[in-house]
Amino acid sequence: MAASPSTAIFGLNLLTLQSNHRAVYTPADSLIFMEFCSSNPAFLAFLKEFSPTPTKLANKEFGLRELYEMLGADYKKLETMVNPDKVPVLQLLNAKVYSKIARTCANMDRDYTARRSLSAISQVLSARESVEREVMRQLQDDSTNTMALAKDYYTTPPPDHATAREKVSTAGITMKPTTNKSALTEVTNPTAFNGHSSRDVTCDKSPQYAAIPRYVTTPQTTKDSNIEYKGTLEGKSRDELFAQMSEIFARKEKMKASRAQKVEMLKAL
Repeated sequence: MAASPSTAIFGLNLLTLQSNHRAVYTPADSLIFMEFCSSNPAFLAFLKEFSPTPTKLANKEFGLRELYEMLGADYKKLETMVNPDKVPVLQLLNAKVYSKIARTCANMDRDYTARRSLSAISQVLSARESVEREVMRQLQDDSTNTMALAKDYYTTPPPDHATAREKVSTAGITMKPTTNKSALTEVTNPTAFNGHSSRDVTCDKSPQYAAIPRYVTTPQTTKDSNIEYKGTLEGKSRDELFAQMSEIFARKEKMKASRAQKVEMLKAL
C-alpha cells in the first residue's frame, strides 16, 4: 500500500534531521517521526516549506531510496512535490531553521513518550479494575453459597420428643413413665396470670428418663418392618450430619485460601 505524499515528507525531513546528528539510524526512526507528526498539520506545512531535495539525499549515506521502497511511494512524484525548484538542501536548511526543527521534534518526542506512558498506565488500571470486579463477584458467589448451606442446616427443626419416643418404642426399647411422686418436682411461677400459674414446669429427675437418648445411635430393626433407624434427625443419621458439617467447614477453609490467593493477586498488580 502506497503511503500518502505527506507521510513521505515526514520521512524526508526525519532523515535530513538525523543525518546531521547521528551516524546510524533505522527505518523505525522514520515511522516514529511520522507518528509524531500525523496529528499536526501546522508542523507538516512547516516541514514542507523547508524540505530538502530528494536527489541530494537519495544516496546510500542517507538511505532515502530504502525509505521510499519501505513506504511504497513513487520517487519522481515525491521529488517534484517536495522540492520542485531543485534548491540544494544546504541553502534551505540554515542553522536557525534547522535548530527550530530539531527543537520541535524533541518536544514532540517528549509528548509522544508521555502519551505512551499514560496509555500504559491506563491499560494497567483497567486490567486491575477488571480483576477486582471478578474477585468481588467470586467472593459474593462464595458468600451466597455458604449462607445457603448454613440456612439449610440451621433451619432444620429439631425432632419431636414424642416422635423420638415412638421410634425408641418401635425399636424394641419400651420406656414407661415413672409413678414415683417424689421424683417429680412442680415449679409454679409466682407471677400468676389472671390468678393462675402462667407456666407449670415439671422436672423429671428419674434416671429412667435420663437414660432416654435424643435419637437412637445403634441400628435397630423392628419385627414388623424392615425399617432401620440409625439415629435420624429429619431423615439423616448423626454420621451424615457430621459429614455435612465437615463438608461445610472444608468449603469455608477452601474459600479462605481462595480469598487469600486473590488478595495476593491484587497486591501483585
